[in-house]
Amino acid sequence: MRVATHLGALLLLTVPGFADSVEDWAKAENAAAAASKAGRFHQAEQLLQQNESFARTFPPKDARLPRTLLDLAHVYRAEGKYSEALARYERAQRIYSELYGAQSSELAEAFNGEGELYKNLGDYEKAQPLLEKALAMREKLPPEEANLAQSKNDLGEVYSALGQYHKAETLLQDALNLRKSRAPESTEVGQSLIALGIVYEKTSRSGQAEDCYRQAASILGKVLGDDHPDYANAIEHLALVCVARKDF
Repeated sequence: MRVATHLGALLLLTVPGFADSVEDWAKAENAAAAASKAGRFHQAEQLLQQNESFARTFPPKDARLPRTLLDLAHVYRAEGKYSEALARYERAQRIYSELYGAQSSELAEAFNGEGELYKNLGDYEKAQPLLEKALAMREKLPPEEANLAQSKNDLGEVYSALGQYHKAETLLQDALNLRKSRAPESTEVGQSLIALGIVYEKTSRSGQAEDCYRQAASILGKVLGDDHPDYANAIEHLALVCVARKDF
């Protein structure tokens, strides 16, 4: 989840007298983002539901409503509330298309989020075109507006699930390199290492897979702590590689 980078752009889309509500809206969005990052999704959901109702009172071309819809969709997806998430992704896409046209970082994020939703459901045939569309849009955006690493990682995971390992490995390695260039030890780097490890494992490169999982476990343990599900996921993958070679 991200709050719109340029709050000034949102202010321009409001009418006089809404300055206080912009501040209140932004505070709730930031609090929800912090809660979501900490895994407190129920708290994030409550904050964003309030903002969703709040934003409906704003002028028609105010960009805060689709931003809240998109952030709430991300939280619903994380909670496994897929029908609620899907409805908000699709509504955010419609509004962003009306506001900005066919090319914007916000619209790319909405397509990518919906693609991630279908990826979580295991519906890779629906996920693939959405993620490919999001990546194509982000490749045309200025670097500071384009989360290329996220798109490449998500699409790489779908290609991996579909057995298109060469395409998956290229995208996942690109995503890992981009993420490492920003922060060598981060949640995102850990997630990319796990995704790349899965490709190595599926293509009979267990040594490289084990190395990826060990790196991921080390990073996620430091960043998130040893009681976080992402750390547990890395440890489980590492354990299964050891089991496969009978290193009990």
